[in-house]
Amino acid sequence: MENGSSLKFMLALGMIKGIGPRYANQLLNEYGTAEAIFEERKEIISRIPYVGNALNHGISSGDALRKAEKEIEFCIKNDIQIIDRENEKYPYRMAECNDAPLCIYVKGNVNFNSQKIISVVGTRHSTQYGTEITRSIISTLAKSFPDLIIVSGLAYGIDICAHRSALDSGLETVAVLAHGLDRIYPADHLRDAQRIIRQGALISEYGSEIEPEKGNFLARNRIIAAISSGTIVVESDKRGGAMATARVALSYDRDVMCVPGRTLDRYSRGCNYLIKNNIASLITSAEDVAEVLGWQAELNQDTQQVIDFELSQEEKLIISILDSGESVHLNNLAEKSGFNIPVLAGILIDLEMRKLIRQLPGSMYRIKNQ
Repeated sequence: MENGSSLKFMLALGMIKGIGPRYANQLLNEYGTAEAIFEERKEIISRIPYVGNALNHGISSGDALRKAEKEIEFCIKNDIQIIDRENEKYPYRMAECNDAPLCIYVKGNVNFNSQKIISVVGTRHSTQYGTEITRSIISTLAKSFPDLIIVSGLAYGIDICAHRSALDSGLETVAVLAHGLDRIYPADHLRDAQRIIRQGALISEYGSEIEPEKGNFLARNRIIAAISSGTIVVESDKRGGAMATARVALSYDRDVMCVPGRTLDRYSRGCNYLIKNNIASLITSAEDVAEVLGWQAELNQDTQQVIDFELSQEEKLIISILDSGESVHLNNLAEKSGFNIPVLAGILIDLEMRKLIRQLPGSMYRIKNQ
């Protein structure tokens, strides 16, 4: 295990309750090393009583150093890397954040300082629309950027879809966990986690025996945002983990991108809100992502951008009418299809966002209001 004694002190500092990453990073910036902080705890007590007392208690009891030693032994036995902020492998993007963890635990092998890393997050209650556009964006990006790394949280819905899409496209992917690496949550994603270890990495700021508690997931979201150049949100209500990740990404001055959805869809309300308020860039394709991140010069322009959707019977009917080559008024379209105007409008908006109508040259412009 790299770093020897210094790593043990860094781990121990991060394990002391009552300090937290912000204060710990502040102290490291002032004192240089974790070992020096341990030696100067009395001086810290006089300057920052609350932090100093917590530090003094953790050091005096010996618990922190004992836990650190035990954790190092566990990681050696289980082929887990411990990367502290002094290690050259530590994500440089995350190192710029004042609440970055002192250490991360890594199972697998990924260059966290790769040029192209993006996070993809969203609701656990993903729809067919959300999963299909996630797959399309990631698989299309993979054709132009084979070195791209996809980051997400291994959760149900959009997260696991992003991981699987990356793996199936030959990309490396990183799953940021809200618990120790001695377990996988949710257990349903164990096989996916094993694939990720072979083609990416599992990472966490938490040592072994740490359960997936609610507060850990909120803390985990900041790491998803911090190690990435930009964050894509695919389907989210106005509240939830994906929105929290977007807010943190903004605070880190990262690009935030959202896939729009229909206004009445609950799990599009968050994305639509961010777009409407100019908080996030609207994206519907890999080309949009490349443009936001400044990668468009490297994008393979011959790459197919059309999303491979399975059409419903209603959508097939609308497409067949629009593809007739005739100019169609909205009322006439409603009459021919048998749908009332509100239902028809919803189908048309859905098709437009999914770029299906754009496959029919000029067809969208043949729909006119009477």
